[in-house]
Amino acid sequence: MIAQLPNAITLTRLLLVVPIGYCMLQEYWYTVLILLVLAGLTDLFDGLLARKFGWETRFGQIVDPIADKLTFGTVVVLLTLHGSIPLWLTVVVFAREFVILLGAVLYRLLFKTLEVQPLFVSKLNTVLQVVLLALIVLSLANESADQALQSIVDPIGFWVVAVSAFVSGAAYVFVWSKKASEHGNSSPYSSNTDGIP
Repeated sequence: MIAQLPNAITLTRLLLVVPIGYCMLQEYWYTVLILLVLAGLTDLFDGLLARKFGWETRFGQIVDPIADKLTFGTVVVLLTLHGSIPLWLTVVVFAREFVILLGAVLYRLLFKTLEVQPLFVSKLNTVLQVVLLALIVLSLANESADQALQSIVDPIGFWVVAVSAFVSGAAYVFVWSKKASEHGNSSPYSSNTDGIP
């Protein structure tokens, strides 16, 4: 039963999407900041527990990235509607996610296997996106720090995230293209390994 603890933590993060969205709509920015920190901690601990004690499950492999992307997507969309994130950046961010997902699906359909580890540039892009969102929410919560934070966020933060999103998306296209080329002479019905970066 204790082995299901990482999955329970992941589900908690998934359930946090609703109060995060509600508080953003009501502009309870300090509460949003607290909930986002809590979501980040659950993301950290469920992964650490799963790896350290070997509690990794198929359920966790599927639900964990869904919880991450749903939380992140909700925050990005609502901040865009609020006017705190420019529409062009939101398009770039979601285009990257679409390219990665489409590449994963096509690769899986063609070769019946998917074995791509998250790239460093992808991890860096995720960190930069999280930092940008945290700075934006903090500037909304703390009016006295708003001007200083906005000078960092716009345009520096926006462009750094946009460039890293483009580079990481292009990196996955390159990696999958290379793997597809190497896979060309092998059987399309090789052993099945799942994983979505």
